[in-house]
Amino acid sequence: MSKVSFKLSLSLMISTLFLAAPAFAAPTIKTIAIQDASNLADGQSIIIRGSGFGAKSPAAPRVWTNFDSGSINPSSLGTASAWTRTDGCSISSQNQETNSTYNVRGVVNTGSGSSPNVALIINYADAADSQGFTKTYTFVRRYYDDADWWNAMSGQFHNYKFYRLWTNPVGTTSVWPDSYFIFGQTDPVLRFVTEGTNCKAADDTDWGAGTTLPPVQQWLREEYAVSRANGTGVAKMWSNGTLVKNLSNLYTASGLCDPSPYTDSWISLSIENFWTLVAPPVNSYVYFDDVYIDNTWARVMAGDQNTFDSSAHREIQIPSAWSDTEITITLNQGSFASLNNTYIYVVDANGNASNGFRLCTTCFRPPADFQTP
Repeated sequence: MSKVSFKLSLSLMISTLFLAAPAFAAPTIKTIAIQDASNLADGQSIIIRGSGFGAKSPAAPRVWTNFDSGSINPSSLGTASAWTRTDGCSISSQNQETNSTYNVRGVVNTGSGSSPNVALIINYADAADSQGFTKTYTFVRRYYDDADWWNAMSGQFHNYKFYRLWTNPVGTTSVWPDSYFIFGQTDPVLRFVTEGTNCKAADDTDWGAGTTLPPVQQWLREEYAVSRANGTGVAKMWSNGTLVKNLSNLYTASGLCDPSPYTDSWISLSIENFWTLVAPPVNSYVYFDDVYIDNTWARVMAGDQNTFDSSAHREIQIPSAWSDTEITITLNQGSFASLNNTYIYVVDANGNASNGFRLCTTCFRPPADFQTP
């Protein structure tokens, strides 16, 4: 073979290798450093090392709280020290989830009338600041306390919003358009909607298909991953690890609204319980716990199985430092009986999950403070 043909063949081989390589590799966890591996305690700091974690700044989420301090406000592990607004909510010691001391109870209907605006609301900017976010991930526990919660809507046209994103800061005079998850119509259908004054609702509404209603009188682990765009927006919702809504090609931004301009980002997020058209059951309450809110899909989670998608039980972990190769988190046991033999996952900003790395109090570890998966 001549030098010219050899060089050409080598060049083609290298080009083929580069073309075959994926553009965005999923994160990879290689090692985990634990100060005390014999005691995987809630609140312990651990360091995750690997590759492909991407950037996250700030490392801390916007909001993290499990309310166990006895305060309704977010904890110091997030960047927000207070809610922008809390509607109809107060700290509670009733109906506690496993390992929980306090939660937040929202008064929906005390018998003297309903309170449709039950909400925990956080703004990312004030009224003078147009900067917001185009992606969001939220983890929240929710508990519907009334056995007739959904029966109140059966056969009647209803509108029940439970998670919402606002274009402008809540509390200002103009907050359109907004996007939200809803159970609506006469037979409850789970939808994701973007609406506002003079918006083309037919183009930016997902009517979806029928859905199984969330169970009542038990704690639900809800997750939301939403992105803002015209024609390429995404809206995902998980309930207890099951993906119950997975939508793409949505119009979640302002391009189909008139008059313009609207900001091309969301400013405010609301975890809520909003009834209209049909009154909720009398003497009913909704409970919230373990709230995590961030303006990126990048996150760390613990799961009960060795693949992310098969993990029906997932708990959010709280990052405090983040680079492409190293993440420091504060362990959050959540409702796991123990973190021993759970798996740690890193999810990047595009929603790609890493390999599962097992937490184990008895695993063989060549260096003193490292684990093998």
